[in-house]
Amino acid sequence: AWKFRCAVPHAGRNRFTRFGVFLRHTGLEGLPQLLNVLDGSMAIVGPCPHAAAYNAQYKARVDGYMSRFKVKPGLTGWAQIHGHDQRIESIEDMERRLALDLEYIENWSLELDLRIVLLTVWQMAGRVIGGLRKAAAQQIRH
Repeated sequence: AWKFRCAVPHAGRNRFTRFGVFLRHTGLEGLPQLLNVLDGSMAIVGPCPHAAAYNAQYKARVDGYMSRFKVKPGLTGWAQIHGHDQRIESIEDMERRLALDLEYIENWSLELDLRIVLLTVWQMAGRVIGGLRKAAAQQIRH
């Protein structure tokens, strides 16, 4: 999946550029994934894709993990609008995210997809406004 590079390459963990911090905070770093939607490899709504390297680990340690592949991965999803849009730090994090992904798959409807899209837009607008306010406050201080 395509994404903007937000961090300095080979600079260690969490070495984000200023613009990268803004992109990550607002959720806009995934905007290039629209190309994946256009080529049919992703949907607008669905479980968040993970790096392929993690799939074997989660498959072995999290019951039902492979069930999330019944649908295409999405730009946004049920887990993301419920606050599970950050790095997975533990198996418990993955289990919570998987439970929401499976809930989405089991209850899929056009109405649910529209609800998720609208909630995503609302959350992103709040993040963008918050990011702009934070940037303006930092400019005033300097």
